[in-house]
Order: sequence, then C-alpha cells, then structure tokens
Amino acid sequence: MEMPRYGLDVFDEITRRSFQDVIWKQFDYVVYIDDDCFVTDFPKLMQMLENFMNSDSCFAGPQDGGVFCHRNHSHIMINTFLSFWNTKMLRELTSFDTVFDYIQKIYRDEHPFTKFKDMATDNMKDDDFWTQLELTALETINVMKEWRQNNWPLNSNKQAWSPYANVVTNDPNNPIEPHQIPYSYKNETQNFEPYYLIEQAWLLGTKKPAMYFNATDLYDPNENPASADIDNSGLTSAVMDANMNIVAVHTWFSRMYSKFPLNQQMLEHTIRINKIIAKYAVL
Repeated sequence: MEMPRYGLDVFDEITRRSFQDVIWKQFDYVVYIDDDCFVTDFPKLMQMLENFMNSDSCFAGPQDGGVFCHRNHSHIMINTFLSFWNTKMLRELTSFDTVFDYIQKIYRDEHPFTKFKDMATDNMKDDDFWTQLELTALETINVMKEWRQNNWPLNSNKQAWSPYANVVTNDPNNPIEPHQIPYSYKNETQNFEPYYLIEQAWLLGTKKPAMYFNATDLYDPNENPASADIDNSGLTSAVMDANMNIVAVHTWFSRMYSKFPLNQQMLEHTIRINKIIAKYAVL
C-alpha cells in the first residue's frame, strides 16, 4: 500500500532544490505559507523570522498536536501551514544522501507508521536531544494552555475551550474530526501527515531542534460566535508572537471552499472562510 503524499511533495521539492538548484543555493531561509493562511501583522512576523534566524533551530512552526482543539496529532512535528526553514543549516550540517536515504527508507517501508522516536534514537544515539525536544514541545503546550485559562471563560469542567472544541468532542456526526479530546496530542510521533518525513529528515540530518510558535484557536469570548463578522468558533487558528500578538490566521478546510458550493458542508466552510478573507486578505 503506497503511503499518501499529501503535503509531502512541496517540502520534498524545497529540500531537494536547497541542495541541487543553483538559484536556490543563494537562499538561506525559506518561509512557507499555505494559501488559506493570512498574515495579519507582517512586521511582527518578520520579527519572528529574525528571531528564528538568530536561533539554533532547523525549522519552525505551530505544533500539530496539543495547541489546536481539533489537531491531536504529533506535538513534536509541526503543521506546516506557516513555517520557517533554515536551508543553509541543512546544507552545512548534513548531506543530500543522508537526508534522502532516510526519507526513501521510511517511504518504502511496508510499516510506514513506525514510532519516530525509536527510529531517531537508533539513528542518532542521542537521547538528550530528544529529551530536550520533548521538553520544549511540552513547554509551549503549557504556555498556550495557561494563556487560554487566563483569557477564556472556563467550562463546567474548569477548562478553557473554544466553541469548536465542543463540536469535536461531542458531535458523533462530525465526518472529519469526531470524538477528539481538545488540545491533546499523541505520545507516539507517528507519521500522521506524510510531510512529517521531511521534518524527521531535517532533525536527523542537522541534529538541531525545532522552534515552536505560540498558536491556538482563533476565539474572542467577547464576541458572539453566531453573530461575529469573522469566524469566532475556534475552528480557524491563530499564530502569535512571543507577546501573544496575532500575526497570522489559518482557516483550514480550504478544499471545501467553492464559488458554487455543492453541499451544506461546503457552503458553511465557504461562508466562514469568506469572513476571514474579507477581514484579512489584501486584494
């Protein structure tokens, strides 16, 4: 069974070109932004990029588990919708063969969902590296949990949830994200997303850590979710700088967006995303 390639090809291309393409070798950093991610404060985003460039990190982005109510996957791997990549570090600290031997080995594996941490330990023999990466990931998750607790009302279980957290928890008819535990994460760093392979290869190749953005659901409890002129349910996500200023929002489900929606689900996502476009897009 062939492993799905969703999201893999673009980062495979970035990595290959960083080694092989004469023009790309002139660039030391890559900023990647999904087409349904809207930058809301460009100067602050550039400050985040500068901080990344001055760090010792190989890539940066929001965690794919632990910070968004509807993403309960890896807390070590990032979701790439807004991400920075230190291509200079990759070229200087590893070789093309090292990176792609790893990618191809796992891609061909008949059991591609092998626990990454076990493989990483086998490859690097450096438990301190993974321990520190785990601690950094958990620290960011706890920072965002504390921020929600201080800024959002508590529910009956004394937890600060966005409205969409109740949807992913309680709606048995939710075809995409039913019965999740909001803001949870998987202990195993499994290959839920195919592009995790690229991130793993960078970590293994550079032996340098990831940087995690402050990020969580876009939700203002002072706005009525039903009447707000922007999606305020918490399905849309926000990326923040170190001072918790919003620098970008990500709508998710752009595949449902259509000028001519074919069903109710497509219509609801199109209306929701249009609100974000109206507020943040520069035409």
